[in-house]
Amino acid sequence: MTVDPTPRDPAPVDPLVGEQDAAPPPVSPAAELVGEALATVLDADPAAVAPDARLGEDLGADSLAVVELGIVIEQAALRRRWPLHLALGALLPYDTVADVVVAVERALAVGEGLPDPHPAESTVATTGGPPT
Repeated sequence: MTVDPTPRDPAPVDPLVGEQDAAPPPVSPAAELVGEALATVLDADPAAVAPDARLGEDLGADSLAVVELGIVIEQAALRRRWPLHLALGALLPYDTVADVVVAVERALAVGEGLPDPHPAESTVATTGGPPT
């Protein structure tokens, strides 16, 4: 018996299907929540937003839109009966969509919320005076 040393051509690959019918990676509930909020606040297609997309530079969110994003995320979580509280401005320190998803996942994991990154400013805004 002789062995043919020439390699065989691999099966042709359909360019529309790719090499395999791999399922897309699962999306976490927090990522779905953030995606829905992005769609609401920024009119962005969640499927087209990359996790490394920057909120300001890539998606055009100013600070007011980021605050609104937090409000919409919190409201959507409450509709799902998830224990999530986001202080006004809690998402301002985060730069990317992935950062926001991780922050929401962490807040949900501990059953608490994200604190306000500027508590003294919030106190002034809500009480009308400086903190005592």
